[in-house]
Amino acid sequence: MLGEWLEVQAPYVKFRNLINGHIIPSLGKMALKQVGTAQLTRFIHEKAEYGRLDGRGGLSNSTLQVLFLILKSSLEYAVRERYIAPLDFTLKCPEVKRESAKALTVDEQAMLERSLRSDLDASKLGILLCLYTGLRIGEVCALHWRDISFEGQLICVRRTVQRLQLPTATAEKKAALVTGLPKSKCSLRRIPIPQCLTDTLLAHRRNPEVYILSEKAEKPMEPRTYQYRFERYITTAGISDVNFHVLRHTFATRLDGGVVSFHASKGGQGEMGL
Repeated sequence: MLGEWLEVQAPYVKFRNLINGHIIPSLGKMALKQVGTAQLTRFIHEKAEYGRLDGRGGLSNSTLQVLFLILKSSLEYAVRERYIAPLDFTLKCPEVKRESAKALTVDEQAMLERSLRSDLDASKLGILLCLYTGLRIGEVCALHWRDISFEGQLICVRRTVQRLQLPTATAEKKAALVTGLPKSKCSLRRIPIPQCLTDTLLAHRRNPEVYILSEKAEKPMEPRTYQYRFERYITTAGISDVNFHVLRHTFATRLDGGVVSFHASKGGQGEMGL
């Protein structure tokens, strides 16, 4: 039934990974009529506690909310299609308390920037972009040079890249790199380019049709590959115990503190979207 429901939700390709990676292994062998409040509540709480596929703890609140949405929406679909009787149970998604997101200190940010700029290439330029604009890893991997307006000093976020499990996976090919819409409508946005990055971007500008990171027109950078490169850059800069998302948190922290330079687009207010 989940496969049938997913076809209706075709634009939301991220659902496929969550269904195949979490829901089917835990609930896939249960008949629809056996699914109830106890089973679903236990499933959500288990995922909140130790649901990460890499074994490093529980899933984030946002991922739990998406799993909750998938379960709720697919069961409602099953009721509409008369696969099951109307539901007579309730399901609540738990709020999981997490530690405050970490941001680089001012000194750590300076260390990272000095290390990147000492031998700047396209890949390291992408780290600076994320640090000063809050781009997510999939968004910067999907960025073309044509997405940067030097006249308006804006970056247009239109796409994201992610590796998704194939619906007809084989032993030879289980997943594929997919370029699609960002995670939500709010993620489609224009971001002002800080003045401190303008000259750097101009110096590295390439053909408008190529991806900024991969420097190719036909294939973007693999987010997992870029994660590995980031870890190498962080180690070289002498920083430890951070992941790629620290760049986005650092951007937000500096923005709240008024540290990030903000350049308004011509003829109006600049647009900043987190």
